[in-house]
Amino acid sequence: MTSSTPTEATEAIEATQAAETRSASPEHTLSEVFVALVALAISVFIAITTELMPVGLLPTMAESFGRSITQAGIIVTVYAGMVAVFSVPLTIWTARFERKQVLLATLITFTASSIIVATAPHFAVLAVGRALGGAAHALFFAVALGYPARLLRPQDLGRGMAILTSGVSIGFVAGVPAATALGVQFGWRAAFAAVSVVAVILIVVVWKLLPAVPNTAPAAIVSRPSAEGGWWRRMSPFIAVQTVNFLVYGSHYVAYTYINPLLRAAGFSEEGVAPMLLVLGGVGIIGLFLTGLFLDRFPRRALFLTLLGFLVGLVGLGLGLEVWMVAIPSVILWNIAFGAAPTYFSTASMRTAVVSPDMSGAWINSSSNVGIALGAILGGAVLDSRGLAAVPLVAAALFGVAILVVWRAKAGFPAAVPVAPPVSLDLSERQDGAGSR
Repeated sequence: MTSSTPTEATEAIEATQAAETRSASPEHTLSEVFVALVALAISVFIAITTELMPVGLLPTMAESFGRSITQAGIIVTVYAGMVAVFSVPLTIWTARFERKQVLLATLITFTASSIIVATAPHFAVLAVGRALGGAAHALFFAVALGYPARLLRPQDLGRGMAILTSGVSIGFVAGVPAATALGVQFGWRAAFAAVSVVAVILIVVVWKLLPAVPNTAPAAIVSRPSAEGGWWRRMSPFIAVQTVNFLVYGSHYVAYTYINPLLRAAGFSEEGVAPMLLVLGGVGIIGLFLTGLFLDRFPRRALFLTLLGFLVGLVGLGLGLEVWMVAIPSVILWNIAFGAAPTYFSTASMRTAVVSPDMSGAWINSSSNVGIALGAILGGAVLDSRGLAAVPLVAAALFGVAILVVWRAKAGFPAAVPVAPPVSLDLSERQDGAGSR
């Protein structure tokens, strides 16, 4: 037998991993990957719009069924609860199915949910329709967030995730206000019916344009050194990412749940709150754009700067709530930072490489919604006991805890990104077409 040098052994391992990557994920041209990411982003846009539509239409929905706004609010709670509870179980149950088929099934279920809501003769039927939508949402985001990892190289994953999660920001900026305006003008049923029609068109688009991918995890993601060793060594980075994701979403919704009274205290009239919410959604896109620029180059430093923006914005809002020259820049900075958050944690979760991309997306989806629910409850308790100005300060304190976890969890939030195939988003590195293969 002949012995091999460490260099030769390393090259052999890298060659094996590259071969596994090619077998685990089919090759696609740059244009195919970009079109797929755009199709996913549009799907996310529809999902976010469907989720948040009742927020703007709840008073008229409650009135049509003879319910109070508080009673009607159960349709929001049911939806979030379904997402938090069923993200992981549904992802496990559907793991054996091809990913595109599962994604299409969730979009079809979204459409059915909106049709049930639009035609609901009784409030109980309305609640069932929303629960069905929550179940679809639970599985949809798990699969959608896992898709880019099967199409892109790890060092390009951040940019790919930024394209996909742009649907979240656009949903806040355009989808929800448009649906609300349509509901105010023509009735809330018309708004849900319109979303159903758009969803049907989207199903055809995804069916035609989204490439099929295998349900096995790509080797470029799971064959990481961090996946070796004992249970805690393998799982602690993943647990750290989920913990920070929970803290960030919880902290954000401690304050954002009460953004209307916060803006009123800062000097906005009742009529001026809605336009300012549009502005805040728009500045979130700025945060998303900055994420795409820096997440694949120096992810850890970029995340620290983002969390620092959260912290400064919320502290400034709490201390200068009634001084508009302090409060408005502070709330804008806070929402720019939040625009970046979904991409950071979805990408970091997958780069821990301890579960499949879909399970990673499922846990991110679940921890986000648990944070949203508990954050809203905590914010209400602080508002009742300490007053409005204390709400952003408590949120800032929780962000401080998140920063400490990131500082300690270097394996979960590394400073560098691994380099591996299969597809690059860098046009200078790849020609579009068969000639580049």
